[in-house]
Amino acid sequence: MLVSGSEKISVKVSNFKSFGNGGLPKSQKYNGLASVAYGVIKRTHEIVEELVKQIDVAVKSRNAREQMDQRNYEIAIEVYQLETTISNLRLEVAEKASRVDDLERDVSEKDKRVGELERGSLEKVSVLEGEVVELKQLVDEYDGKLKEECDDAHGTRPDTNVVSKHFEKLN
Repeated sequence: MLVSGSEKISVKVSNFKSFGNGGLPKSQKYNGLASVAYGVIKRTHEIVEELVKQIDVAVKSRNAREQMDQRNYEIAIEVYQLETTISNLRLEVAEKASRVDDLERDVSEKDKRVGELERGSLEKVSVLEGEVVELKQLVDEYDGKLKEECDDAHGTRPDTNVVSKHFEKLN
C-alpha cells in the first residue's frame, strides 16, 4: 500500500520531475517495512524539494511580472506626463510664434511709417531750405535798400540840421 501510493504520487508529479523506472529508492541499511518507509520518505523528500523549487520559480516569476507591470504602469504615467508637457509646449510655441508674427508685422508697419515720415521730413526740409534761400535773398535786398536809404538819409542830414537850427531860432 505504501509502495503503490508512493508510485501513484510519483506518476502525478512526473510531468515536472522524473524519478526513473527503478521504483522507490532502496536502502542498504534497512530491510522490510523500514526499507519501504525509507524509500517513501526519500521519494517524498525529493517531491517536496521539487515542489519548493517550482514554487520558488513561480514566486520569482510572479514577482518579476508584478515588477514589470509596476514599471510599465510608471512608464505609462511618465509617457502621459511627457505627452502632456509636449502638448503644452507646442501650444506655448504656437502662441509665441503668433506673438512673434504680430511683433514682426508691427515692426514692418512702423518701418513703413518711419519711411513715410522720413520722406515727408525730407520734402519739408527741401521746401524749408528753398524758403531759407528766398528769405536770405529778401534780407539781402532789404539790406541793400536800407543802406541806400541810410546813405540818402546821411546825405540829407546837413539839410535837416540847418532846418532844425532855423526852427530853434524861431521859437
